Amino acid sequence: MRLDYCNRIEQAVRRLPRLEQRLIECRYMGTDSDYITNYNVFNEQLNPPMSETKYTGIRGRAFYKIVLFLIDSKVIKPEAVFKETESLEVNIRKHLASCLLYIVRKRIKFAL
Repeated sequence: MRLDYCNRIEQAVRRLPRLEQRLIECRYMGTDSDYITNYNVFNEQLNPPMSETKYTGIRGRAFYKIVLFLIDSKVIKPEAVFKETESLEVNIRKHLASCLLYIVRKRIKFAL
């Protein structure tokens, strides 16, 4: 079940436009993603570098598209994400964080 969920997230990320995909992979899906900051991604890893405002907007749209794909795929329920008490991005991050960490660990295990 969890592996299927993670595969769906990887599939959703692959469907993103190239810039959004690169941003999500650099920040959340790399083997050293625990040590990478948003600043590091928008100022050093993306070529050309971009402003924090632009980075935040692109990241938010990417998260939104991933969640819509997961809802369309019946992987998550809309009410699990769209809560009034927290922002959309906070709820999306909560749902994706553990899975992205699992994906990174899976990649590290296969690389060894």
